[in-house]
Amino acid sequence: NDDLQVVVCEEVGGFKTLLPYETLNVMWSATGYLFLTIEPPTAASTFEEGVEYEMVGNYERAIEHYKHALKLDPEYHEARIGMGNCHVAKGDLVDARREYETVLSQIPGTPNLWNNLAHVYAELGIHLDEAEELVGKAVDRYQESMKELTWRVQRTKNEADRFLLRQELNDRILELMYARGTLGQVRFKRKSWTLAIAAWMAALEVAPLDYFDFRAKRYYEMALAYRELGQASDARRHLGKAREIVKEPELRKKIEKALRP
Repeated sequence: NDDLQVVVCEEVGGFKTLLPYETLNVMWSATGYLFLTIEPPTAASTFEEGVEYEMVGNYERAIEHYKHALKLDPEYHEARIGMGNCHVAKGDLVDARREYETVLSQIPGTPNLWNNLAHVYAELGIHLDEAEELVGKAVDRYQESMKELTWRVQRTKNEADRFLLRQELNDRILELMYARGTLGQVRFKRKSWTLAIAAWMAALEVAPLDYFDFRAKRYYEMALAYRELGQASDARRHLGKAREIVKEPELRKKIEKALRP
């Protein structure tokens, strides 16, 4: 109130304080007259906060933010996909399936969503025909995108633009890597051992050499498929490759157990 030279400050809980301009000036000057604009949260801003929590493994807080984003905008599908991803990370596959299927019933979907839902189906051992169709579409889409990005990188003259395109291409390579891994898992569940091995070999072709546990898991899975085919020497050879590079303790235990006579 300019006439009274006071500001009404309301705190959480409704408690109000009258702050004279003179006092406010003393307090404000100590901050260098820092000015802040506070805006109500949006679905997008709430979603981004959830992503930050998800990235550090705080899945419960991430889910809270994703739920709030959906309250602000029920059609903010990225938030529901984020909830599904958190449920997968926690091992709650039934909940993840519910979130992914809800999104897919509302929009055509994206390669990322197709791959994630196919992974959940494979882990649950259900809808395997649909799972292979979904992840197959994801692989095709990623491969097409990779070809286009590679073409653009080769023909772009501006170095800054080339740098951004290379980053996008690297992201696409990783997405293709994971999708081919999922395709192998789905085929393994369908007892298509040879086709599963082919998918995992294709995943390893694009996997960076320093993705040790991803590569180790593919070798381990290939070994299991070779055993199903009765090819014991190939199985043991791939288990040996997995043991050489594995970092994750739990995966190492599985590999060591599989190597025992």
